[in-house]
Amino acid sequence: MSLFRNRKNIGLITFLLIVILGIFAGTRNSRIDNDYFIYTNLFSESTTSKSLGDEPTVTVITIFSKFLVENYVRLAFVIYAFIAVYFKLSSVKAYLFSTLAIMLYVSNLFLVQEMTTIRAGVASGILLWMTPDLINKNNKAVLFKIFLATMFHNSSILFLSIYFVNRYDVKFKYMFFILGLSLLTPILNLNFISILRLDSIFWKAKVYLDVKKYEDVQLNIFNFKIIISMFYLAVLYWFRKKIKYNGFEIFLKIHILSLVFFFLFSTTGLTFSLRTYELISIIQIVLYPLIILCFNDRFKIFGYIIVISTIFVFFYYNIFMAKILKEYSSWLF
Repeated sequence: MSLFRNRKNIGLITFLLIVILGIFAGTRNSRIDNDYFIYTNLFSESTTSKSLGDEPTVTVITIFSKFLVENYVRLAFVIYAFIAVYFKLSSVKAYLFSTLAIMLYVSNLFLVQEMTTIRAGVASGILLWMTPDLINKNNKAVLFKIFLATMFHNSSILFLSIYFVNRYDVKFKYMFFILGLSLLTPILNLNFISILRLDSIFWKAKVYLDVKKYEDVQLNIFNFKIIISMFYLAVLYWFRKKIKYNGFEIFLKIHILSLVFFFLFSTTGLTFSLRTYELISIIQIVLYPLIILCFNDRFKIFGYIIVISTIFVFFYYNIFMAKILKEYSSWLF
């Protein structure tokens, strides 16, 4: 255990993991994930007038890659992967149960984001990087990092909800009230993108509505990931007085917001609702292990069992059931 308590060792292990995961995700070949060709086209067109509505960092990273190498698309993937992994792992190492947090990350959101939705991966990494500022109420730093996240992914504008909840210390009773209201969206079949005419303002909103028409799979609002999220929410809130950990309260509120946005956008289609949820649910990797603190010392093993079981379920589902990735191969080796 002394290996992981030594600050130099933690730094070295974190560095090695960033390199390994960055290379693994950044050098993957095409046809492994569903979004690879979408990003290939995005990078190819990012320096043209067609890309004016895209996030600025797409153009910046593409131009930088093009300046360095001929196959700039490959380098762009590598840069995105390393930025995302760096933000997440360098942030996680400062928190309790960092080893479990890394395992939760690799079993789920690493596969979903760094191996698929790479822009969202960077944005959610910035959210994790922002958590110390949320804890310490560094509001200017929080707003700057939200702005930075929107440069990578427009949907990061939703992080403003976290800012307001944190700044005005919104009570849990109001958070649960908002969660309850969001559940009315699928019950009443309300589509806020259409109601607010967001598809006429944001072209990506229109894309998501168009994608919904061709989705073969009906969104199950109580799929296993949401059930797991609700389980952790119920247990952590019920035993919240036992969890004496700096940051726990805002982590749990962010977790509630991830569920609020999932239900709020559940009628806009599988793609948009899940990806919005995943963008904010990065907080799970530092929140879920805190369930261990709900148990007395002699029963803490049950907390570890719950978290490790969650890790195995995530990994098994993503690889063998959802099959979000095909057989892996890399152009580097």
